[in-house]
Amino acid sequence: MVGKIQKIYRSRGSTPKAMLLCLDDVSNAQQAETLMQSRPLDGTSFQTKPILILIPSSNFIAATVLASLHGLMGCFPTALRISTEADTLPFVYHAAEVLNLQAIRDKARRYR
Repeated sequence: MVGKIQKIYRSRGSTPKAMLLCLDDVSNAQQAETLMQSRPLDGTSFQTKPILILIPSSNFIAATVLASLHGLMGCFPTALRISTEADTLPFVYHAAEVLNLQAIRDKARRYR
């Protein structure tokens, strides 16, 4: 799966970067702030390069990270939803769906 994502990004002239998140005994807001401070791209890159994120599974940290990214980028990022292959141990993951969160937000605004 990682190789497939890297191939897509390289075909667009980009290089994938990784940011790791480790949940521990600090608040979600502090974790998101630490994550944003350790980001592998500068602010301009976040606003001009294609960004694809794998949202953390914890709903509260996910919301906090999305809010931070929206503030940094000026729009919502594209998110990757992963799923496990059936009947595999250890688990084998694959990209199940790419979600354009900004397009979803823009569409929802029509219902206001």
